[in-house]
Amino acid sequence: MKNQNKKNENPTYQNAYELLLASFDRELTSDEQASLEQGLADFAELRAEKTDLENLRTLVGDQSYAFKPFFSGRVMHKIENLKQRSREKGLSSWMVRIFPKVAASGLAIIVLLMASTYLMEGSFSLDTLLGISEVAAEDADYYLIENF
Repeated sequence: MKNQNKKNENPTYQNAYELLLASFDRELTSDEQASLEQGLADFAELRAEKTDLENLRTLVGDQSYAFKPFFSGRVMHKIENLKQRSREKGLSSWMVRIFPKVAASGLAIIVLLMASTYLMEGSFSLDTLLGISEVAAEDADYYLIENF
């Protein structure tokens, strides 16, 4: 193992290893090919690595992937459903979060208004709540004519 680590630290080995990996992705230049050949001749570990990579490439290349009929249609349908649900869920979750705050503040305002009405008028009669407790019958026509 020490021997292998020393060779992995060797710049010549590293260069040959990088060229080996590159040879699977692209065509090497003549100088690069010569360096790779020299590295393969010098390092047994590099030859073993090349064999392993070629075997792995063959195994992966032999795999065939087959999907059930209409796979792409089903996937796209699910994506559209998720988009629709997220829009609906976003609005409903927003309403669920905001409703208690609005309801609590509205209830607080109603309680404050009723308390101030009770303190100022002394009762909770319908006339007091509507604000017409002080209107006399003679003044009703004046309020109706002036306010409309």
